[in-house]
Amino acid sequence: MVDEHHRPVPAVGGGAHGARRTPNHRSAGGWSLVEVTVTSIIIAILAAAAVPRFDCAFEQSRADLAATTLRAVWTAQRLYWLRNRQYATSIGDLQNSGVLDQSIGSESPYYTYEITAADSTSFEAQAVRVNTTRWLGNLAITEAGTVSGEIQNGGTVIQPAPYG
Repeated sequence: MVDEHHRPVPAVGGGAHGARRTPNHRSAGGWSLVEVTVTSIIIAILAAAAVPRFDCAFEQSRADLAATTLRAVWTAQRLYWLRNRQYATSIGDLQNSGVLDQSIGSESPYYTYEITAADSTSFEAQAVRVNTTRWLGNLAITEAGTVSGEIQNGGTVIQPAPYG
């Protein structure tokens, strides 16, 4: 390079080709502490927003599974009634008669199942949410076959998906 008086100008920063370094040029690859911190904060904010949605989705699936189990109890009760002309008074009675699978017990990790009332004309079975202090509530089914009830966590209400 030469200036207006045709004198050579030395290259800044040295180098074989006389390349100039800009103030933003990094000599070593990698991320600065500020970039890593900002990226971490953004990821933390996104995760904080997503976690409650995942929690509700998991609880919805648990409630849907409980409703499905109650519908299995309902089907077993109808078969039991055809044989005995009365509804069973316990889950064990349904299992012992062979109309309800042994794997559908009175307890699961998330719900306890029981028949709360039964006679020759009607019954009610319940699924009560257990093993948590955050989600509370119960679901029920009667001889009509409709699941009712809800599971709550403060302002969030979970209801099982309709049968269909």
